[in-house]
Amino acid sequence: GYNDINVTLTDDAAWKLTGDSMVTNLTAKSSAITAAKPATITVYGTLTLDGKPVTGTTKVGNVTYKVIPATISDYTDVVAGKWYEKELTYVLENGLMLGNGTKFNPNSSMTRQQLATILWRAAGSPVVDTKLTFKDASSISPSMVGAVKWAVSKGIINGYSDDTFRPTRAVTRQQMALMLFRQSGEKAPEDAKLDAFTDASAITAGAVDAFRWATAKGVMNGSNGRLNPGATLTRIQGAAMLARYLGAK
Repeated sequence: GYNDINVTLTDDAAWKLTGDSMVTNLTAKSSAITAAKPATITVYGTLTLDGKPVTGTTKVGNVTYKVIPATISDYTDVVAGKWYEKELTYVLENGLMLGNGTKFNPNSSMTRQQLATILWRAAGSPVVDTKLTFKDASSISPSMVGAVKWAVSKGIINGYSDDTFRPTRAVTRQQMALMLFRQSGEKAPEDAKLDAFTDASAITAGAVDAFRWATAKGVMNGSNGRLNPGATLTRIQGAAMLARYLGAK
């Protein structure tokens, strides 16, 4: 049958298929899913097997996985022809972001653990052997722990001075710029300036180079002459910045 939620099989979980099935997103070890006879799992979103993203059609034993990426038309609150069409199409087709049922929720905020997961997917969902020592590590969504481990190990996202991670805290535009800048491993162009933005002085000193890089690369454009560094990042803004960073054409 069809399961309209994310399905994550933990290390000791097993799924014995008795027939074809459909799910939204699926994360599991390939050895955890078996079938006595040929069966197909259709994934309407993202498929992660053994820590790696899988696209298209693949077969493991008797189980065939068919991944069908989401499209703009799958959601009722975003439409083609808007300023975000190219970027949103890119992140959906590449399984980097998904909605919830028939909603993409473009104006909702993006949390720290969600952003870590999106950047992790963009990096190829690498597996890292590290331990999270944050006092609130247990509050990180189980399906996102691997992504947070990777992001923290790479210095892309850090904890707070009180030794917490705060996984559900909303991300700001400044934080998004910083995380993409760190992941890129690049330096801000020497001639990149922020003079054109009237609120450039509101940028934290440690994030100035990130904004110089982001604006020079076209990752962040601002709105009405403002960068709004402290504003909460919306999902559609995050999708646009990520797609531009990855070079969506």
